[in-house]
Amino acid sequence: MGETSARARLAEELRKLQTASGLTYTQIEIQAAKQGRKLGKSKLSGWLKGTNVPRADASFALLIQLLEARARNKPGVTVRGLPWWRVLQKEAATEREATTALKPAARTAPPAPKAMPPPPGGREQGHQTAEPSPT
Repeated sequence: MGETSARARLAEELRKLQTASGLTYTQIEIQAAKQGRKLGKSKLSGWLKGTNVPRADASFALLIQLLEARARNKPGVTVRGLPWWRVLQKEAATEREATTALKPAARTAPPAPKAMPPPPGGREQGHQTAEPSPT
């Protein structure tokens, strides 16, 4: 059996905590909004599925605080505290950055050719004008 990635471990632990808290995505979103934070359903879904790794910011801290406060007295729940979660988040972020660095660079179109400078004398090639003849 292979080792679980840090991203998968973080997502699994977040799902366990969210389940134990009994809070739905909508309830989390509402509680976050009351505290001036935006924790939308798509963001939460990405974090709990492991498709995205949360940044170690105030939104992540708020999520952990909300979930742990609600799950604290539930049987079988270990409240670990924000420092533990930050370590797990950092491992997942480091793993994500390493994975991103290994991906080949996206192909880009070659640069457009540079415009040719005008020929000396300011005349375009093939369009010569007749010189006035001296009289």
